[in-house]
Amino acid sequence: MKKASNLNKKLSNCRPTNRERADRIYGREVSIKPRLLRALILFLGIMGFCSASIAISPIPSFAASWDNVTAEPDTTLASIQVMPIEGPVGSKVFVKILNHQANKQVIVLFGKDRKIGPGTIVASKVTTDGSGYAVAEFLVDIWPAYPYIITSDDGTNFRSGTFRVIPSITTGEQVAGMVGDTVVVNGNGFAAKKLVNLYFDDVKYASSETDEKGRFYDLKLTVPPATRGNHIIKAQDTENNSANVSYNVKQHINVIPTSAAVGDNITIMGNGFQGITDVVIYLDDRDFGIIQTGTNGDFITNIRMPPSGDGVHTLKVDDKVNKAFKSVTITSAMTVSPPTGYIGLLAGLQGTGFRPGFPVNITYDNIKMDGTTVNILGGFSLSFKIPVSKSGPHTVNVTDGVNTRSAVFTVESTPPVAPTATLPVDGTRLPKDVHFEWSVVSDPSGVTYTLEIADDPSFTNVIMSQANILANYIDITEDSKMLTGRDRAYYWRIKAIDRASNESLWSPVNSFYKGHNIFTIINNMPDWVRWTLIALGIILFGALFFWVGITIKRLRQLNEEDEEYEDAGYGGNPYGYGQGTNNWQQR
Repeated sequence: MKKASNLNKKLSNCRPTNRERADRIYGREVSIKPRLLRALILFLGIMGFCSASIAISPIPSFAASWDNVTAEPDTTLASIQVMPIEGPVGSKVFVKILNHQANKQVIVLFGKDRKIGPGTIVASKVTTDGSGYAVAEFLVDIWPAYPYIITSDDGTNFRSGTFRVIPSITTGEQVAGMVGDTVVVNGNGFAAKKLVNLYFDDVKYASSETDEKGRFYDLKLTVPPATRGNHIIKAQDTENNSANVSYNVKQHINVIPTSAAVGDNITIMGNGFQGITDVVIYLDDRDFGIIQTGTNGDFITNIRMPPSGDGVHTLKVDDKVNKAFKSVTITSAMTVSPPTGYIGLLAGLQGTGFRPGFPVNITYDNIKMDGTTVNILGGFSLSFKIPVSKSGPHTVNVTDGVNTRSAVFTVESTPPVAPTATLPVDGTRLPKDVHFEWSVVSDPSGVTYTLEIADDPSFTNVIMSQANILANYIDITEDSKMLTGRDRAYYWRIKAIDRASNESLWSPVNSFYKGHNIFTIINNMPDWVRWTLIALGIILFGALFFWVGITIKRLRQLNEEDEEYEDAGYGGNPYGYGQGTNNWQQR
C-alpha cells in the first residue's frame, strides 16, 4: 500500500490532471469522475509506466482556415477547440472536434447555454471519422456582444468552448471622402438595447440605440473639418463595447459661384489640407492668392477673379503636398464710363472675359463705331464719341463673334436756356432786307436755333419757320420775297434746341414792320444823294422864301398906289366910272 501511495504521489507530481490541462488550454471545465481517475492511475502504475507522464496531444496551431486538416488521433478524453475565440457578427468559426464517438453525428450548439433553448441554437452538424475527429464550421449570426458558449454533443460526449461576439461597424463603400460628406454607419455586436455614441477622432458627433440584437442602422455622420489622411470613426455603447473603422479624408475645395466675370468676388473654401500651412491659389497655373490653413487644414477666403479670357478655367489650391482642383467659368463683361453724358462726349468702353485675339465690333443704337482687338488676357479698352441722339437711354453693343454684351449710355436731358431776341428791335420798320439776331446759347451737347415769324403775337398763323440755324443770326433778303412790305406788323421769336433734342423755351415775342415811307426812303438813300437833296431843298426853300418876299413887297406897292388914287379924287375907280351913270372914262 505504501508503494502504491508513493506511485500515486509521484504521478501527481509528474503531470496535471485532465481537468487542469483542459482548464489551462481552453479556459473550461472537463468533468472526470474521481473513482475512474484513481483506477486509471493504479492501472498505469501496475503496468510499469510510472516514469512516463500521461499527456494530452498538443493542440495544433490554427491557420486562417482548417480546410484539409488531417485527423490526429488522440487517445485522451473528448474535447473541442474553437478558432477564433472572438470576432464580429458574420465571422466564420471553426470547431475542431477531438476524441468523440467514431462515425457519429455531432451537433454544435451556440448560445448562452449548453442546451438548446431560448438564446441557444444549433450552429452546425458534422459527422466524425473513425477516430472521432471532425471539423465543424459556421457563420456567427446577429447576436449582441457576449461571451457565448459553443457545445459539441454526440449523444455521449458534451464538450464546451467559448466565443465572444465583439462589436463591428461598417461604412459600406464610404472608406474615403471629403469634409462635409455624409457617412452612413451601421453596427452589430453591441450590447442590446443600449445607447451608442459615434465619434470622429474621439469627438462625439452622433448617437443611436441598439435593438435587441445589439445592432443599429443608418447612423449618419457629417465628416467634420480634418486634415488630409486617415481618421478614426468609433462607435461605443454604454457598456464600453466599441468598434472603429478608418476613414481617409481627402483634400477638397469649393468655389461659390463657379461662374463669374473678371473682377467679381468669389468665395473659395478648402478642407483636408495640411494644418497651419500656406496654400497658394492658382488660375491656369497663374498664382493670384495665398492664405494660411487652420489647425484642421481648412480655410475660407474671398478673392477677385483675375483677368483671363472667356470659358472654363482650372482653379488650383496647393499646399506643396496636397492639391485640389475646381473648374470655374469666366464670363464676359463690358462697361461704359461714364454711363451718362452729352452729345460728343468721349466715352470709354472696357471689356473683360472676351475671346483673346478676336476682333471686337461696337454699335451705338445700330450705329457702327470703330472697334478693336481683344488682348491675350481677354480684355479690351477704347474710347468713342457719343453720336447725335435723343436724350435718354441708348444701347451700346459689343461682340467678338462668340460673346456679346450690352451696356446703357444715357444722354442728358437738361434743356438749354432760352435765347434773347436782339435784332430787329421791337417795333422797327425795315424797308428791304431783314436781319435777325439773338443771344448765343451754350450747351455741352451743342445747339441749333429755330426762328418763327407770324401774323399775330399768339403765333396762330405762322408765316415762316426756319430750323437748324447754326449761328445766332439769319438774314432774309428782299429778293427771297418771303416777307412783303405792309403796314401791319410782323411778329417773331427764337428758341434753342441741343443735339440731344432738348428744347428751350421760346424767347419773348418781338415785332417789326416791312416796307418804305419817307423816313425809310431818306434813311436808305446814299449819302451823296441825301446831301444833294438837302442842298436842293435848301435852295428851293431859299428861292421860295425870296419869291414870297418879292411878292409881299409888290403887294405892298400896289396897295400904296391905290391909296394915292383915292387921294387924287379918282375914288379908287381907275377908269373914271361914275357911280349911278353909264359913263366910262379913261384916266
